[in-house]
Amino acid sequence: MKMLLLGDDGLLALPLVRQAHAAGHEVFLFTQATLALPDGTTLVRGDRAQLPRYAAHLRELRPDVVIDLSARTGQDMLTLLELFDNIAWRIVLASSFQVYRAWTNFARLDTGDILPGNQSEESPLRRDDLGPELPLFDASSSWSIVRLPWVFGPHDPQQHVWQFVHQVDAKRPYILLSPEHANWRVSFCYSENAAQALLLAATENAAANDVFNVAEPTAEPLGEWAHRLANAASYRGKILVVPQKYCPPHLRFEQFDFRHDVALDSGKIRRTLGYGERITLRQAIRDTIAHDRAAAQPYAGPFANDFAAEDATLKKLGLIV
Repeated sequence: MKMLLLGDDGLLALPLVRQAHAAGHEVFLFTQATLALPDGTTLVRGDRAQLPRYAAHLRELRPDVVIDLSARTGQDMLTLLELFDNIAWRIVLASSFQVYRAWTNFARLDTGDILPGNQSEESPLRRDDLGPELPLFDASSSWSIVRLPWVFGPHDPQQHVWQFVHQVDAKRPYILLSPEHANWRVSFCYSENAAQALLLAATENAAANDVFNVAEPTAEPLGEWAHRLANAASYRGKILVVPQKYCPPHLRFEQFDFRHDVALDSGKIRRTLGYGERITLRQAIRDTIAHDRAAAQPYAGPFANDFAAEDATLKKLGLIV
């Protein structure tokens, strides 16, 4: 099939291009990013925010499948549908677990009861805005939505793995977590595995006009995730859960309500589309750490550290002098 990918900066676009190309599909990638693509992939340079400017050229491609990795708003999807509805056989949206009410409760964008267990495709949705999903429900073309958790891997702009590994490489004697942060459960998915889910949604008849979660089978507490990363990075220090009253301000994360887990149930995509992880979690973490260490970029994700404040806390606890 002829596939048009509206790309990101590489986190999902690169593995998806590789997998689609290996499966024999003709692949076009629309992006502003500079990426190393497999031979035979056609790069179409352009700005997703200015999609109508490229309408004539993109329509000429006559794609069988359009996979949108970068739509963020309802208007983004409406613009896409104006170009490809009734032209493409299948339109696939890479959506997010942020459509669930569990997320808006966690992010203090809403208030509500704690929603126990993992969120399925039938779980309560956020009350304010479903972003690009809502217009797609009315498309004439066949469509599929894949709701992603936190995706990690090479080119991760949120640096979910580097968040901890950069502390290992800085030879921090302790990596500090608050009790609430350590006990919070959240789902992850490796970029290669997320790309696999998107490709299944794009090609399988059983995926038509349906919504699928994808995530690792188990959403472990973030403290366990930190231990997993530290072990893979050969950390010689300790991960320390600090009582809330001793936590420095940057570790309190008062903008979040950690009583609300944001964990996904991915059983449906496994049963319906035969999804199973291409890459084990252990290997995924190893590969991501190797990439992040080679890139050696400063940590610039959402959970910034203040090592001076952490050292002050460790001194109060008598752990360093």
